Amino acid sequence: MGPPSGGRQPITNRYMRHFNTIYVEQYDSASLNNIFTAIINWYFNKFSSPSYPKTIASLGPNAVACAIDIYNQVSQDLRPTPSKSHYTYNLRDLSKMF
Repeated sequence: MGPPSGGRQPITNRYMRHFNTIYVEQYDSASLNNIFTAIINWYFNKFSSPSYPKTIASLGPNAVACAIDIYNQVSQDLRPTPSKSHYTYNLRDLSKMF
């Protein structure tokens, strides 16, 4: 819905009262690091067996830091444009790495 012009009609307050605007602040890197470090540590502890020795499990925090850096860089460099509107990256894309 855009501003009234052309064939568009103004939206009444009576109609608009049925809708809410919700805004969620983006997570900072420290929060993302805490969230995904907890997830990867849980995974390595749950499935700790000969398949995941301690040397591999200890690399979890470094993998999280690298994934967050890649996510931040991609989100910054690959901004959506009218010709490439599919360049929208969100937290779901980061969580797919894990």
